[in-house]
Amino acid sequence: MKLSDLLLKGERLLEECYEKEEAKASAWFLLTGVLKLTSADYLEKKDMDLSREQEQQYEKALSRRMSHEPIAYILGEWEFMGLPFKTDQRALIPRSDTEALVENAISYAKKSWQKGKSYRILDLCTGTGAIAISLAHYLNAYRPQVTATDLSEEALCLAKENARLNRVSLSFRQGDLLQALDQSDDPERFDLITCNPPYVAKKVLSELDADVTAFEPHLALYGGDDGLDLYRRLIPSLPAHLAQDGAVFLEIGDEQGEAVLQMMKDAFPADRCFMRQDLAGKDRVVCFV
Repeated sequence: MKLSDLLLKGERLLEECYEKEEAKASAWFLLTGVLKLTSADYLEKKDMDLSREQEQQYEKALSRRMSHEPIAYILGEWEFMGLPFKTDQRALIPRSDTEALVENAISYAKKSWQKGKSYRILDLCTGTGAIAISLAHYLNAYRPQVTATDLSEEALCLAKENARLNRVSLSFRQGDLLQALDQSDDPERFDLITCNPPYVAKKVLSELDADVTAFEPHLALYGGDDGLDLYRRLIPSLPAHLAQDGAVFLEIGDEQGEAVLQMMKDAFPADRCFMRQDLAGKDRVVCFV
């Protein structure tokens, strides 16, 4: 079967489960991902006949997608901030929305830090390690000492694999939010703290697609009845772990901005607390800078 015909076959099969545009996008991502093709490769080879083994690889991927398994889990790798990350059911799939947090944190650091001086970074609820690894990679000139924590041991194992994949050095701690740090009379302090906590509200969770609820870890999604449980537990404790002139960046759901911003203002000087938007113009990051 020709490459172009195989793509068309994938689109038609997926239209049984998804809207037309989503079916086309899924068929394309799976074809190019499974067969390791770029857009240029496809244009060059679209009229070439494929081996039966290649056809079967694609058909197997289509079958998994028809059961609503996310594309990132089927391919086993996903891109975030231009970097590759292994993806499986041990952690949430890195999403483009979260790039707003990383980009704002990088922008802050480049404006405020001195090259050659070492800075301490803490990433809570690290999951795949996407935030922590991206910061370690793009802030390499500032000699970052990055600590990544998660309640899930499985997620931390995946984050360690991704750190090796991206050739960055991180320290990993298992535990619930700041409890993962050394508990002593002199708390560890960091120049930059980031967190993308579970923030999906109970009502929203029940409305999510099966792609999410049937495959991605519930522990990394659910944030209580209103989605704000972890912010309530985390934010009041942040000042004790922040170095002088340090900064905090927290991802939020697009309808949670005002509530989380007020929590930050209650914990920090209000005039240094701000909200930032993602590329879609939705509230996405609450920060103290």
